[in-house]
This record gives sequence, structure tokens and C-alpha cells, in this order.
Amino acid sequence: IAIESATRTVDTINQRFALCEERYKFDALIRLLEVSPPEAAIVFSRTRVGADELAEALVSEGIAAEALHSDLSQAQRATVLQRLRDQRVRVVVATDVAARGLDIDHISHVINFDLPRQVEDYVHRIGRTGRAGREGIAISIAAHGEMRQVRNIERYTTQLIAEIVIPGLEPSVKPRKPSSSTGRPRQGGERNFGGGNSRGFGGGN
Repeated sequence: IAIESATRTVDTINQRFALCEERYKFDALIRLLEVSPPEAAIVFSRTRVGADELAEALVSEGIAAEALHSDLSQAQRATVLQRLRDQRVRVVVATDVAARGLDIDHISHVINFDLPRQVEDYVHRIGRTGRAGREGIAISIAAHGEMRQVRNIERYTTQLIAEIVIPGLEPSVKPRKPSSSTGRPRQGGERNFGGGNSRGFGGGN
């Protein structure tokens, strides 16, 4: 019997993070969904209220989205997941209720709109993509105050997470360079991601 460490993230998941100002996190999310349209995506929010508000904001932008959290009944959660499987919904905005035990093969993207409080939950979250031999994309949208958590995740997983730059949403302050003690870097480095202008959304949960 072989038991894999909970810190291991599979090689089929392409991990990135985008640093931006807190008030522009929604703009960053929209840009990511526009530039790299997902087959199906889970966007993680830290709170139930935040998941509801974010799903509503995505719908207002013309993106088929629904919320998934523990305030929904089991039947309601099953309906949301079935709509994602049937591709009637493109994006599910979820709390960590979806971080474990959710097995949908065609989830192409996991986006952390809010980074998890516990680093272990990052591994469970991004494990919702890159399943059944497919490649997956995991992107974390990080405000300046969340960079310490990004570095904690790198140390926990012993993997560097490459930064992507979203034109028009560049942070005013560059993050500190990753510590060399975090382990082997993933392939690829900093790169631009899409174009266009910022919407200036009020941001946050």
C-alpha cells in the first residue's frame, strides 16, 4: 500500500499566480476567463457570502456561473454540479466544500480568487483539475497582503509558483523574490497574460 504525501501536487497541473491590487481582483478574474476560456472552472472564495456575490457579479458580466457552498441543501449542490457536468454552467464559485471529494474530469481551470487559510487546502483545491490524465491550470489571484501565504504554499509543496502579469493590472509594488529553499521551480517563468484595460471593480469579498 502506497500513501502519497498530501504536499504533492501532480505534474499535470500548471500552477501560476497573478499579483494585483485588492480592488482589481475581480478585473483580473474576468481577464483570465476571457483570455483562457475554461472548459469548466471552479473559482474558490473564502466565504459563502463572497461566493454568492462573486457568482452574481460573473453573471452580470455574461458568464454562466453559480455558487456552491454549505448553505445549499445537498439536492441544490447536486443540481449545481450536474449543471457543470452538462456544461450548462461554465463556472462554479465555491467555498472549500468543493475542495475535497469533487470528481469532474473536464474541469480545466481552478482559480483561487481568495487564497485558502490553510496551505493544505491549496493542494486539495487545485487537485480538482488535471484529473483522468488531462492537463489542468491552477491560477491564484493574490493581493499584496496574500504574498506571505503564496510563499507558505511554495514551502509546503516544495514547488515555486511562477508569476503571470496581466497588462493594465500590474501591481504598484513587485513581490519579493521567492526563497531558493522552496524547492524545484515549475517550468516557465513570468509572462504576460492577455491585454486590454482595467474595469476598476470595487474588489474584495
